[in-house]
Amino acid sequence: MPRRLIRILALVATLAVVLLLVAPGVLFSRPPSTSAEAAAVQVPALAIPPTPRRATVVTLGDSITAGHGVDAGEDWVALVAEERGWSATNLSDDGSGFLSIGNNGDTFADQARLAVALDPELILIGGSSNDFGRDDAALEAATLATISYLHDALPDAEIIGLSTLWGNDYYPDQLPLIDGQVKRATTLAAGIFLDLGQPLVGGAGLMQSDEIHPTALGQRMLATAIGDAMTQAGIIY
Repeated sequence: MPRRLIRILALVATLAVVLLLVAPGVLFSRPPSTSAEAAAVQVPALAIPPTPRRATVVTLGDSITAGHGVDAGEDWVALVAEERGWSATNLSDDGSGFLSIGNNGDTFADQARLAVALDPELILIGGSSNDFGRDDAALEAATLATISYLHDALPDAEIIGLSTLWGNDYYPDQLPLIDGQVKRATTLAAGIFLDLGQPLVGGAGLMQSDEIHPTALGQRMLATAIGDAMTQAGIIY
Protein backbone atom coordinates (compact mmCIF):
# COMPACT_ATOMS: atom_id res chain seq x y z
CA MET A 1 0.00 0.00 0.00
CA PRO A 2 1.38 3.44 -0.83
CA ARG A 3 2.78 5.35 2.11
CA ARG A 4 0.64 8.43 1.26
CA LEU A 5 -2.57 6.36 1.54
CA ILE A 6 -1.38 4.81 4.79
CA ARG A 7 -0.76 8.27 6.27
CA ILE A 8 -4.27 9.46 5.17
CA LEU A 9 -5.97 6.43 6.74
CA ALA A 10 -4.03 6.90 9.97
CA LEU A 11 -5.06 10.58 10.11
CA VAL A 12 -8.72 9.68 9.58
CA ALA A 13 -8.58 7.09 12.39
CA THR A 14 -6.96 9.62 14.73
CA LEU A 15 -9.64 12.24 14.03
CA ALA A 16 -12.37 9.68 14.71
CA VAL A 17 -10.88 8.84 18.12
CA VAL A 18 -10.64 12.54 19.02
CA LEU A 19 -14.31 13.11 18.12
CA LEU A 20 -15.39 10.24 20.33
CA LEU A 21 -13.39 11.58 23.26
CA VAL A 22 -14.43 15.25 23.14
CA ALA A 23 -18.05 14.99 22.01
CA PRO A 24 -19.61 11.76 23.22
CA GLY A 25 -23.02 13.37 23.50
CA VAL A 26 -23.11 13.77 19.72
CA LEU A 27 -23.12 10.03 19.14
CA PHE A 28 -24.40 8.52 22.38
CA SER A 29 -27.17 9.49 24.78
CA ARG A 30 -26.52 9.47 28.52
CA PRO A 31 -28.54 10.26 31.66
CA PRO A 32 -28.18 13.71 33.23
CA SER A 33 -25.10 13.80 35.40
CA THR A 34 -26.15 16.56 37.82
CA SER A 35 -29.27 17.38 39.87
CA ALA A 36 -29.73 20.54 37.82
CA GLU A 37 -29.80 18.52 34.60
CA ALA A 38 -32.22 16.02 36.17
CA ALA A 39 -34.58 18.82 37.19
CA ALA A 40 -34.52 20.15 33.65
CA VAL A 41 -36.04 16.97 32.25
CA GLN A 42 -38.57 16.21 35.01
CA VAL A 43 -42.30 16.69 34.28
CA PRO A 44 -43.58 19.50 36.52
CA ALA A 45 -46.11 18.47 39.20
CA LEU A 46 -49.75 19.48 38.69
CA ALA A 47 -50.80 22.53 40.67
CA ILE A 48 -53.34 21.72 43.41
CA PRO A 49 -56.20 24.27 43.34
CA PRO A 50 -56.99 25.97 46.66
CA THR A 51 -60.01 24.80 48.64
CA PRO A 52 -63.03 26.98 47.70
CA ARG A 53 -64.05 29.49 50.36
CA ARG A 54 -67.29 28.53 52.14
CA ALA A 55 -69.81 31.38 52.06
CA THR A 56 -71.47 32.12 55.40
CA VAL A 57 -75.26 32.07 54.96
CA VAL A 58 -78.19 32.67 57.32
CA THR A 59 -81.83 31.88 56.57
CA LEU A 60 -84.82 33.41 58.33
CA GLY A 61 -88.21 31.79 58.00
CA ASP A 62 -91.07 29.66 59.21
CA SER A 63 -91.75 25.93 59.63
CA ILE A 64 -91.38 25.18 55.92
CA THR A 65 -87.86 26.63 55.90
CA ALA A 66 -87.13 25.05 59.28
CA GLY A 67 -87.94 21.61 57.86
CA HIS A 68 -90.93 20.75 60.06
CA GLY A 69 -91.69 17.03 59.97
CA VAL A 70 -88.54 15.89 58.11
CA ASP A 71 -85.23 14.58 59.41
CA ALA A 72 -82.24 16.81 60.05
CA GLY A 73 -80.45 17.59 56.81
CA GLU A 74 -83.58 17.07 54.67
CA ASP A 75 -84.79 20.68 54.74
CA TRP A 76 -84.17 22.75 51.63
CA VAL A 77 -81.66 24.99 53.42
CA ALA A 78 -79.41 22.06 54.28
CA LEU A 79 -79.76 20.63 50.77
CA VAL A 80 -78.86 23.88 49.00
CA ALA A 81 -76.02 24.47 51.47
CA GLU A 82 -74.56 21.06 50.68
CA GLU A 83 -74.81 21.63 46.94
CA ARG A 84 -73.26 25.10 47.04
CA GLY A 85 -70.73 24.54 49.83
CA TRP A 86 -72.31 27.02 52.23
CA SER A 87 -71.62 27.31 55.92
CA ALA A 88 -75.31 27.82 56.73
CA THR A 89 -77.25 28.68 59.87
CA ASN A 90 -81.01 28.16 59.74
CA LEU A 91 -82.77 30.46 62.22
CA SER A 92 -86.28 29.56 61.02
CA ASP A 93 -88.98 28.70 63.55
CA ASP A 94 -92.37 27.00 63.37
CA GLY A 95 -95.17 29.58 63.40
CA SER A 96 -92.94 32.58 62.86
CA GLY A 97 -93.53 35.41 60.40
CA PHE A 98 -92.99 39.14 60.03
CA LEU A 99 -95.82 39.63 62.55
CA SER A 100 -96.67 36.10 63.61
CA ILE A 101 -94.91 34.88 66.78
CA GLY A 102 -93.33 31.45 66.45
CA ASN A 103 -92.99 28.56 68.87
CA ASN A 104 -89.79 30.05 70.27
CA GLY A 105 -91.52 33.38 70.87
CA ASP A 106 -89.84 35.04 67.89
CA THR A 107 -90.83 36.96 64.80
CA PHE A 108 -88.61 37.47 61.76
CA ALA A 109 -87.38 40.66 63.41
CA ASP A 110 -86.04 38.61 66.33
CA GLN A 111 -84.41 36.20 63.90
CA ALA A 112 -82.87 39.19 62.11
CA ARG A 113 -81.13 40.33 65.31
CA LEU A 114 -79.61 36.88 65.69
CA ALA A 115 -78.56 36.97 62.03
CA VAL A 116 -76.73 40.27 62.46
CA ALA A 117 -74.67 38.79 65.30
CA LEU A 118 -73.50 36.03 62.92
CA ASP A 119 -72.25 38.57 60.33
CA PRO A 120 -73.16 36.46 57.25
CA GLU A 121 -72.32 37.16 53.63
CA LEU A 122 -75.74 36.05 52.38
CA ILE A 123 -79.20 36.28 53.99
CA LEU A 124 -82.33 34.56 52.72
CA ILE A 125 -85.76 35.64 53.95
CA GLY A 126 -89.22 35.08 52.49
CA GLY A 127 -92.89 35.70 53.05
CA SER A 128 -94.85 33.35 55.29
CA SER A 129 -98.37 31.98 55.26
CA ASN A 130 -98.29 32.43 59.05
CA ASP A 131 -98.97 36.12 58.40
CA PHE A 132 -102.19 35.43 56.47
CA GLY A 133 -105.04 37.40 58.01
CA ARG A 134 -102.84 40.14 59.45
CA ASP A 135 -103.48 43.78 58.65
CA ASP A 136 -101.81 44.60 55.32
CA ALA A 137 -100.44 47.98 56.42
CA ALA A 138 -98.99 46.61 59.66
CA LEU A 139 -97.51 43.64 57.79
CA GLU A 140 -95.88 45.85 55.18
CA ALA A 141 -94.39 48.09 57.86
CA ALA A 142 -92.95 45.07 59.70
CA THR A 143 -91.55 43.63 56.46
CA LEU A 144 -89.86 46.90 55.50
CA ALA A 145 -88.51 47.41 59.01
CA THR A 146 -87.04 43.90 59.28
CA ILE A 147 -85.33 43.83 55.90
CA SER A 148 -84.07 47.43 56.12
CA TYR A 149 -82.63 46.62 59.56
CA LEU A 150 -80.70 43.72 58.05
CA HIS A 151 -79.35 45.96 55.28
CA ASP A 152 -78.39 48.79 57.63
CA ALA A 153 -76.67 46.46 60.08
CA LEU A 154 -74.98 44.34 57.40
CA PRO A 155 -74.46 46.66 54.40
CA ASP A 156 -72.04 44.27 52.70
CA ALA A 157 -74.31 41.24 52.98
CA GLU A 158 -76.40 40.11 50.01
CA ILE A 159 -80.10 39.88 50.88
CA ILE A 160 -82.28 37.44 48.94
CA GLY A 161 -86.04 37.76 49.27
CA LEU A 162 -88.13 34.66 48.54
CA SER A 163 -91.75 34.45 47.51
CA THR A 164 -94.25 32.84 49.88
CA LEU A 165 -94.45 29.05 49.55
CA TRP A 166 -97.82 27.30 49.50
CA GLY A 167 -98.81 23.69 49.04
CA ASN A 168 -101.71 23.76 46.62
CA ASP A 169 -103.11 25.71 43.70
CA TYR A 170 -105.57 27.61 45.87
CA TYR A 171 -104.15 30.38 47.98
CA PRO A 172 -105.59 33.46 49.73
CA ASP A 173 -105.58 36.77 47.92
CA GLN A 174 -103.13 38.05 50.53
CA LEU A 175 -100.31 35.82 49.27
CA PRO A 176 -99.39 37.96 46.23
CA LEU A 177 -99.70 41.07 48.41
CA ILE A 178 -97.17 39.63 50.84
CA ASP A 179 -94.86 38.76 47.95
CA GLY A 180 -95.11 42.34 46.73
CA GLN A 181 -94.17 43.63 50.16
CA VAL A 182 -91.13 41.35 50.38
CA LYS A 183 -90.08 42.31 46.87
CA ARG A 184 -90.29 46.06 47.60
CA ALA A 185 -88.42 45.73 50.87
CA THR A 186 -85.71 43.57 49.27
CA THR A 187 -85.30 45.99 46.37
CA LEU A 188 -84.95 48.95 48.74
CA ALA A 189 -82.25 46.98 50.55
CA ALA A 190 -80.34 46.56 47.25
CA GLY A 191 -81.13 42.85 47.34
CA ILE A 192 -82.62 40.36 44.89
CA PHE A 193 -86.16 38.99 44.99
CA LEU A 194 -86.76 35.48 43.69
CA ASP A 195 -90.28 34.59 42.58
CA LEU A 196 -90.32 30.82 43.01
CA GLY A 197 -93.89 30.30 41.90
CA GLN A 198 -95.44 27.30 43.66
CA PRO A 199 -93.15 24.33 43.01
CA LEU A 200 -95.11 22.08 45.40
CA VAL A 201 -98.41 22.33 43.55
CA GLY A 202 -99.70 19.21 41.84
CA GLY A 203 -96.84 16.86 42.65
CA ALA A 204 -97.50 13.46 44.21
CA GLY A 205 -95.85 12.81 47.55
CA LEU A 206 -94.66 16.37 48.06
CA MET A 207 -96.85 17.31 51.03
CA GLN A 208 -97.28 15.80 54.48
CA SER A 209 -100.73 14.73 55.66
CA ASP A 210 -101.41 18.22 57.08
CA GLU A 211 -101.17 19.62 53.52
CA ILE A 212 -99.05 22.45 54.90
CA HIS A 213 -95.53 21.11 55.25
CA PRO A 214 -93.43 19.49 52.52
CA THR A 215 -92.23 15.91 52.78
CA ALA A 216 -88.54 15.12 52.32
CA LEU A 217 -89.30 14.82 48.59
CA GLY A 218 -91.06 18.18 48.69
CA GLN A 219 -88.09 19.75 50.42
CA ARG A 220 -85.83 18.43 47.65
CA MET A 221 -88.22 19.99 45.14
CA LEU A 222 -87.90 23.33 46.95
CA ALA A 223 -84.11 23.02 47.04
CA THR A 224 -84.03 22.48 43.30
CA ALA A 225 -86.37 25.40 42.62
CA ILE A 226 -84.44 27.79 44.88
CA GLY A 227 -81.04 26.69 43.59
CA ASP A 228 -82.18 27.08 39.98
CA ALA A 229 -83.67 30.52 40.69
CA MET A 230 -80.42 31.67 42.31
CA THR A 231 -78.40 30.46 39.34
CA GLN A 232 -80.71 32.22 36.87
CA ALA A 233 -80.43 35.42 38.89
CA GLY A 234 -76.64 35.25 38.74
CA ILE A 235 -76.18 34.68 42.48
CA ILE A 236 -72.72 33.15 42.75
CA TYR A 237 -72.69 32.07 46.40
